Order: sequence, then C-alpha cells, then structure tokens
Amino acid sequence: MVQDRLKVKDPVSHTVHSNVEVVIQKIYQHLAGYHTDDQADELRTEPVFTTVTGKGQLASQPTLSRFNQRVDAETVESLETINQAYLDHLFALRPSTQMVLDVDSANFETAGKQEGAAFNAHYQDNGFHPLFLFDSLTGYCLKAALRPGNVYTSRGVADFMRPVLEHYRSLIPGQDLVLRGDSGFTVPGLYKLCEEKDVFYAIRLKANRKLEKKSTEAGRRTSEKAGHAGRGPGRILHGIFVPGRFLGSCPAGGRKTGAAGRRTVFPTHLYRDEHDPFG
Repeated sequence: MVQDRLKVKDPVSHTVHSNVEVVIQKIYQHLAGYHTDDQADELRTEPVFTTVTGKGQLASQPTLSRFNQRVDAETVESLETINQAYLDHLFALRPSTQMVLDVDSANFETAGKQEGAAFNAHYQDNGFHPLFLFDSLTGYCLKAALRPGNVYTSRGVADFMRPVLEHYRSLIPGQDLVLRGDSGFTVPGLYKLCEEKDVFYAIRLKANRKLEKKSTEAGRRTSEKAGHAGRGPGRILHGIFVPGRFLGSCPAGGRKTGAAGRRTVFPTHLYRDEHDPFG
C-alpha cells in the first residue's frame, strides 16, 4: 500500500534506500519507541529490525533526514491517505455499531528555531500545538494536524473534523458516531458540524457564574427530592458542564439550552448521612 500511494518529489532515481523503505523504517522505529532520526544509526544492524524490514542494513540518520527535507504538502496528503486506508481495513475486520471519537490537543516541546514553533502561554513552553483525534474504543489515532505553538486549542477544529465525520458517515451508514472534547473545544462551529452530520457529542464547558447559579438551583431540588424519598439529605458536587446532543436519555440534571435539542448537563452526587450544604 505504501508503495502504491506514497508521493514524494525526488529527482534521484538511484538510491540504496528508497523513499518507501525509509517510510516503513520510520514506522517501525516509532512503533518500537525510537522516535528520533539519530537513533537510526544505533539500529542499522539490529537483528529484529533487519528481519522485519527484510534488509541487511537500515537507513542511516542522514538518509532519514534527507527524506524529511523532501516532504511537501502532497507527501503529507499521501501519508494521510495511507493511514486512512489501513484504518478502514482494520475497521472492516472488526465492524462496530458505535464509534467514540476523542478530539484533543497537545504540547510538543521543541529545541532551537524550528519553523512554526512558538510560545504557548497555557503550557508555558515553546513548541507546537497539534490537534489529535482518537477512537477511544480501539485507541487508534485517526488523524493529526501540526499547528504553531501559539494557536488556541479550538483553532481550526471544525475544518479538522469535517472530512473525518463525512468519511465515517459514508463508510458505515447508520453507525452511531459520538464526539467528546474538553472545554477548549467549546465552539458553536463544532456543535453545528456535529448536528449537521448527525453526530452525538459531549463537550465540556468552562464554569461561569450563570452556570454555577443554575446548577446550584437544580442541585438544591435534587437534594430535596432525595430527602423526600427517605434517603436523607445529601452533599452535592457539581462543576462539569457539558452541552451536546446525547446518545440515549439525558441525565436528571440536564437542561435544554438552545437549537437542535442541545442540553447542558452537570453531574449530581448525593452522599447519605452527610451535611446538606443547601440546608
């Protein structure tokens, strides 16, 4: 598959290690935990690697680095296509009626003056701030996008998610798709995209005074109902606010908050025989 789909603009036709072989070597290195090109020199004659690659000797660090210099937008797109084809093959082997997608960002610390590296105030660090999408039921990384270090968490998330949702909607019609995200992805554009593609979603909200007031009022009513049911007063814990279109029924603390049946949900925990903070 890599042989057929990899696209690299390389004018050199006579090489000891082809671009396809370099990509396959880099994949195996990452799988084994060797994430830097420098480590290729230590692995050149390592028996396991030479066996799985079917080569007498692996490519050196300079060879891997030269490949990195040849990578352009077309190469990245071809690698994404290869990754998606492998994922589709795996999902076909293990079909499921539901997929739970987790979108997140991460801090990648860098050294030196790398293009796109910038200071991130949240992480207090210089580096990149890429987006990731995982299937939580299998642990597969479905997609990643490199971004400058100083962009906000949700920057470009709707454009990042749209082709993925469209692909899996067409790949397995009728499958329940669920998207989860933390408070950094609280953007209406992502809500609307999920509603447009018939995707259930739950995205945490940042706490604010209005939500705190509403949750306190609802919590008081829950505590009173517990007392009337003979369970005694309880202690209420709340603070996680999640707007979304939920799979199944909405929890007792849910409130509709807008178009398309969105609800804001917060957890309510009752502890018996403890002081009621509302009493």
